[in-house]
Amino acid sequence: MFVISTINKILKWLTFLYEGFLAIPILGGTFIIANGWTPLVVAGILHTVAIVLLLVDRRLAITGNVVGLLGALLGWIPIIGWLFHGVTAFILFIEAIYVSVTGYRSSRFI
Repeated sequence: MFVISTINKILKWLTFLYEGFLAIPILGGTFIIANGWTPLVVAGILHTVAIVLLLVDRRLAITGNVVGLLGALLGWIPIIGWLFHGVTAFILFIEAIYVSVTGYRSSRFI
């Protein structure tokens, strides 16, 4: 279980950084459009993998990744996508700090 916990911690920070990059107004939107919306598929896959591993670990919050998955599905809508990426990055940042500080000693949900 320790290996899964470490992978979950890394995935929290990785998805935070990815969503934070996509939330940068001009740069993130240009990156998404220039790559034919493929970054949204990558985000969806990352969030899905993170959700599955977090549920297997049975200790961590999945809220940020669920919001991120919704953001990946709705990210093709310009303003809505930007808002979802920003909110997701914020939630994932809070969860990543929480996971790093608590060391997996507390409950599953924040």
